[in-house]
Amino acid sequence: SSGINAEWPLRPGSFTISLIMTDLRVIGAGLGRTGTTSLKTALELLDLGPCHHMSVAMKQPRGVVRLWERVAAGEEDALKIIFRGYRSTLDYPGCTHFATLLDWNDTAKVILTVRDSPGEWARSARSTIFSTSPLRKVLLKLLFCLPLTKLYYLQFIQQTSFSAHNTNPLDPDCDLETLYTNWNAHVKDTVPEDKLLVYNVKEGWEPLCRFLEVPVPGVEFPRLNDRREYKK
Repeated sequence: SSGINAEWPLRPGSFTISLIMTDLRVIGAGLGRTGTTSLKTALELLDLGPCHHMSVAMKQPRGVVRLWERVAAGEEDALKIIFRGYRSTLDYPGCTHFATLLDWNDTAKVILTVRDSPGEWARSARSTIFSTSPLRKVLLKLLFCLPLTKLYYLQFIQQTSFSAHNTNPLDPDCDLETLYTNWNAHVKDTVPEDKLLVYNVKEGWEPLCRFLEVPVPGVEFPRLNDRREYKK
């Protein structure tokens, strides 16, 4: 089966959960809006799925939200349940825990997805995941009390991810270019060079497959989730 049973009666810190190890082969450290949806499909075509991703997280049941709440409270062992059954992870919220996941999966490789420039990423993020439009704020306030809605989960995941950046990306005054630059530098400083691929999805299959030591498939590299598609 894909992913986890979110209703497992396991508790972080217990002897039982300490024995559960994740089986991740690829850990994505790149932020959202760096081609992660295209890369998710690519990894699954390379038999490195199922792949955890923001789009997956927002469709999971309330039990998974409870697990992320535990992670946010400092109980990182809950990640072992969340990622059980996944062979790869990309995007928020998993990217903010790349170092811990690598510690638990010492044979895994890390991919830092990037855009052409910090400014390009900042413009994309500001118009999508970190939008500050008044309409978005009103909708989130109206729907925040409905814990099973997609927007509630998006809001929750954003809030739990902000601590990794030591700032609030939803603040209009937040310098997203600096946030992006600092995050990428942090990843490069943390991950051993032989385990890290800095990757732009525009590069296609060749550098990805060479890094993962797998054959290049006979299909075109997927191109998904541009800005217009995100807003639908």
